[in-house]
Amino acid sequence: MKKRKTNQFISILLAFVLLLCSVVPAYAVEGGEPDQIESQDLFITDEVAKHIALLFLEDMVNTGLTTWDESTELVRVVPMYDETGENISAYTAELTSGYIVISSYADVPNLIFEWADEAEPMYAGLPAAHNARSAAKIIYVGPVDYYLDSGSDTLTGIEGEQVPRDALSNDFDEYRDIENVSPEAIEMLTEAKQEALENGGISAQANIGPDNSDTGYIRDSVEYAKNLYGPNGRYECTAWNNKWESAATFTIMGNFLDYKLHCGLVAITNAIKMYGNQYNKANIKQATSTQVFNNVVAVNKENDEQYYKVTVDANGNVSGGTYRYNLDQFIEKSFLNYATHVDVYGPYWCNMDNIRNATTANRLMLINLHTYGLPYITSAQSPYHMVIGYAWACLTEKNTLTSMYFLKISDGHFPSARNLDVTRLPADQYWEIYFG
Repeated sequence: MKKRKTNQFISILLAFVLLLCSVVPAYAVEGGEPDQIESQDLFITDEVAKHIALLFLEDMVNTGLTTWDESTELVRVVPMYDETGENISAYTAELTSGYIVISSYADVPNLIFEWADEAEPMYAGLPAAHNARSAAKIIYVGPVDYYLDSGSDTLTGIEGEQVPRDALSNDFDEYRDIENVSPEAIEMLTEAKQEALENGGISAQANIGPDNSDTGYIRDSVEYAKNLYGPNGRYECTAWNNKWESAATFTIMGNFLDYKLHCGLVAITNAIKMYGNQYNKANIKQATSTQVFNNVVAVNKENDEQYYKVTVDANGNVSGGTYRYNLDQFIEKSFLNYATHVDVYGPYWCNMDNIRNATTANRLMLINLHTYGLPYITSAQSPYHMVIGYAWACLTEKNTLTSMYFLKISDGHFPSARNLDVTRLPADQYWEIYFG
């Protein structure tokens, strides 16, 4: 349940991107103020990249010229990096069939670098590319030019060849030019930037910090640990339990823009889809995430909206969401809609002993984040956010033997996994979904 201002700023970025997609390059800037636009203002986040991919997918479905159709869904967004391994160069939106590669900057002639409606991403064959515990990164320095970065000075190419890092260069910088951006888009971004500064800065996105910071989303637990405790730490994964990785589903709230404060609906959707994948239930596996979400909504309506309800007052303020006092009933009835009986227990506290017990092969956690804080709890008006927890891992620093524990989640914000720092969780609660 993110603060409305966050969604408004994302909307500005998307409108800006739509202008970029719909106009020819601007070779003379009139009315805009490009001198006020900095490179970081043109950076495309993974959330915006997700929406660009969905817009492109929708357009291609409408042409009827690809194998994509209404059942094609976004699976996850994978960041890719330049030759240094530090800067994001592009994103791959992995689909249920095919993929789309999106630029990480908006000032390029075309935001879509590559796409395929049937083939796997070209990095799919790289070793460790899909290993959930691997710290390896995908390096992308030009069209069909992919490498695996395991942290050394030598990278692995898609044919298995070993390439020195310093032998690579990034092709994309030469395509970047403010002249690729229309005057209308520049003016929109300038005004949005000024408005954000007047209202406390662009970081007024509820003060959400950069990824892997103490107030940001944890994409990489090792980077998070280094940011908190110093860059020289040497961390290794010394214990874990991850029985659900191949079944994990990452349906996002942004797929259902007609709904508000619907993180609980999305969490139940992800739990149902994960169960179907894990236990090979055909009626669930064959259903799209949208169909499952609609069935969860139908359960609520059939029960007089006693599980989820949202109200909007005269000033446009939104309140409500998924109720917690009868959440167990809501989950059980949603699964029964797919002829599946589950038992739901709780709520329990999110301490490490309980997490170990609740992330086995036949259990999932539906967590109600409340005291965890940023980036999930952004304001007093949105004090809760529901996610699915499914795996844990322990990082140990080799010199001090200090351990940190992380809970892997499907958070409803991103089409790929994020992590929670378990030390920030003990005052939050979860419901255990037990599959017998």
